[in-house]
Amino acid sequence: MTTSSSRSLGLAALAVAGITDILDALLAITGDAGDRPPYGVIVTLFVTGVVSFAGFLGRGGLIAAYAARAVATFLGIPAFIFDAPVWVIGLVTIGIVLSVAGIWLTLPAVRRTAAVRP
Repeated sequence: MTTSSSRSLGLAALAVAGITDILDALLAITGDAGDRPPYGVIVTLFVTGVVSFAGFLGRGGLIAAYAARAVATFLGIPAFIFDAPVWVIGLVTIGIVLSVAGIWLTLPAVRRTAAVRP
């Protein structure tokens, strides 16, 4: 597997993780009021889902996508603690796994290369 194909696979993983956040936020709005997280969490999840697509914009976009995935992961942890519905736990788990895989596969693209001296 070449570097470019692993980077493409990592970008796809970050994008699909972002889709899980957007889906989670949209389903939370339409779900039962007793199981609904606070609206601030729903809006933040939607924003992190959209920002996860920034990885396609280059090095700066990858850093923004990494930050978005970290925020989304921390927002998903309470689903395991406070007895969330099974579909929420499933989406959060898929998002976390894809976030780790996406960051792992795209991390070499963020590193700066040393300047070559003549």
